[in-house]
Amino acid sequence: MYVMRTDTWASSLYDEHIYIDDHEVARLSPGGYYVLPLRPGVHHLTTKMFLRPELHGLLVTETGRTYYIRIGVETPRTTIVDGTDSRRIEYLKPESGGPLLESMKLQKQSISHPLPLSPKSEEEYLAAIAAAESAGQHATLAAALNEMGQFYLDQSRLREAERLYLRARAWAERAGLPGELSRSLNGLGMVCEGTSRLVEAEAYYRHAIQVDESLNQELQASSTQLAAHLSNLANLYRHQQRYDEAEPLYQRSQNLYINLGDTESLAVNLSNQAYVFASQHRDEDAELLFRTALAQFQLSPYARPTYVASNLRGLASLYVRQHRYGEAEPLLEQAIVALGGAATGPAKDNIRLFLLTCLINVAEVQLAQGHTADARISYQRAALSAEITLGSQHPEVLSLKKTLDHIL
Repeated sequence: MYVMRTDTWASSLYDEHIYIDDHEVARLSPGGYYVLPLRPGVHHLTTKMFLRPELHGLLVTETGRTYYIRIGVETPRTTIVDGTDSRRIEYLKPESGGPLLESMKLQKQSISHPLPLSPKSEEEYLAAIAAAESAGQHATLAAALNEMGQFYLDQSRLREAERLYLRARAWAERAGLPGELSRSLNGLGMVCEGTSRLVEAEAYYRHAIQVDESLNQELQASSTQLAAHLSNLANLYRHQQRYDEAEPLYQRSQNLYINLGDTESLAVNLSNQAYVFASQHRDEDAELLFRTALAQFQLSPYARPTYVASNLRGLASLYVRQHRYGEAEPLLEQAIVALGGAATGPAKDNIRLFLLTCLINVAEVQLAQGHTADARISYQRAALSAEITLGSQHPEVLSLKKTLDHIL
């Protein structure tokens, strides 16, 4: 089944969330489409957009057939299945759906990195939650609670995020919404991991994966949620040095991302597994994965700078361990360039600390090669960055200044 969104009006500020049998399968911006394999039978289609009513429809599928569904404001009223507020769901015949898909040059999308569905301010999130609760829209309420939980999580407001995820979990269980239940469990896992409650984190991640795996095979194969949750559990095991348990989870997640065509998430996953190999001193395997991840990042024009920089620094660290300083230095410089324009938003302090680490690493690599003059300049850059980020009396700043005095 192809689900297409063809409208181009003001609602393009928000994504259209597509659910099949109460499981979220795609988030579409205008001009986006998603391909989903379905078993034969009756399926419930739901679409949701922030501040707009939900749309519902039924789809009866047969083996060997292809189905086209268009969502947009310009859909002819003669073929309306259901809809309000000018948005419509239209079922297209193959002879019209196929050419439309081709002529529109639509963009294939998944739910891994959607455009914002919800507002960005705390007040708007609270208003959306109150409106959904008042209207008795349980699915919308669970989704809004999860969205705001992520909003708080991004700001490291972990206690507030936990309360919202617990509410989302309760509503998702009450309304029988496996997709939102899985999201809330994964969010609780991230909160527990961030507060060093690692046993609880593992239990939540495992529960989220169990919910994902309870879905039919077609939905599992197209689930970025399952891929992300497998990756989160693998990362937890990596940080606990449980490498043998992490590796198969990374590989399962990578296979899902390959099927989805999600190059950025695949690159992040490969990079994380490369760190596992590096920790095990499997240097050839680690280098291969770091380089493969770098190639995947280059295929993703909107790759997040912090992910790219982490991969570059990981490969550079591997080379430093092998005394390949000449190859490590340009990688670290690339990481610095990537991070330079990214130190904004709620995570800016963490990004600045990461940038500082890369600046110090460059200086250390230059000093190891006997390039004292270059190392002195790099240490000065690092000291200035540290003073801005940490304050003039911070121990790291004083240590850098002592190192500079020694070089001079």
